[in-house]
Amino acid sequence: MAQEARAAVLHVGLGVLERVGCVIHDSFVLFSDTGTLVVRYRLIDPGWHGTNAGPAVYREGTEIAAYDHPQLGRVPALLCGDRFDDDLVRKVRDDHVDLLFLPFGRASGDGSVCQERWEQEEHPYYADQIRKAEALTLMVNYIGTPGLGDSGFGGAWVVGMDGSVRASVALGREGLLVCDLSG
Repeated sequence: MAQEARAAVLHVGLGVLERVGCVIHDSFVLFSDTGTLVVRYRLIDPGWHGTNAGPAVYREGTEIAAYDHPQLGRVPALLCGDRFDDDLVRKVRDDHVDLLFLPFGRASGDGSVCQERWEQEEHPYYADQIRKAEALTLMVNYIGTPGLGDSGFGGAWVVGMDGSVRASVALGREGLLVCDLSG
């Protein structure tokens, strides 16, 4: 990914299962346009691996990692359940973050993809946490593979500090979200 970021002259961020020796973390990494790893964030919320997972193998991170982008300012990430931890959200706000990455894995229990339910019932919770963080936020949810029993319903959003959606890709659709972040 570092080579791809450098070749395309783009910042590239992605979620990964990170193995460090015998330990596994649910992580987000961000490579700069020069291919340099500038953020490695390890999910802090223990809910990602379930209660029966061995603590010697499945681990959580302990701190928020941020990158000072020359044009966009202070850029950290929160992953999945960490977005609802008010202490972490407060740390983001107190760090005067300019842009927040928020990748997550959300699926419906019944495998359905319902844009209306997302907008009316679920997005308001995300928007409330974004308002608390006081940061322009880039959110993305993975799209699952229904044939494999994976019901991640996708979606991508640029959400303003006030919680309003500035741009989005609808649920259930693959796509590229392009948005001018300067406005």
